[in-house]
Amino acid sequence: MAMINDETILFSPQSIAVLRQARFDPNATRRFEIMSGGFVWSDERLLEDVHFSLHNSSNYAVRALMGYRSSLIEGKPSENYRLPWDQLLRECPDWAGFRAERSRPSLASELAAEWRKVRRGCIQMERELRRQKMLKGKRRPWWSSIIKTLLKPFMQRPPTSPT
Repeated sequence: MAMINDETILFSPQSIAVLRQARFDPNATRRFEIMSGGFVWSDERLLEDVHFSLHNSSNYAVRALMGYRSSLIEGKPSENYRLPWDQLLRECPDWAGFRAERSRPSLASELAAEWRKVRRGCIQMERELRRQKMLKGKRRPWWSSIIKTLLKPFMQRPPTSPT
């Protein structure tokens, strides 16, 4: 397993060149990327052009970048993931992913909803595996506690606003 360090969470010069070509598209589509736990927009060129073309499989720049943006959305910036964000601010200041509306806290409820979908999917998968008797015994699968821990912050009810 590769070690995660400053070098593995920075973008390569080749990736920077690709990201510099990204242009804002007002019709860009957004999707949830489960491995980073964040949103990505189609005009950012992160997944199609950068992430999958990386030759170094130990590079986590895309995941860290999206993780940092998710932490901004949640209102709890995570310094652990900030390096690639700052790198792109310096080297690609016009990158579409820096648009304010893409890291606004009002997206937090939508991000939490995506995590709830993931949780429901995992629960359904576990039920189906149990139904097919692929999970024997009474213990929950090893990944069940990991999913529960990851999703715990998102399972709390959002505060209700006064009407």
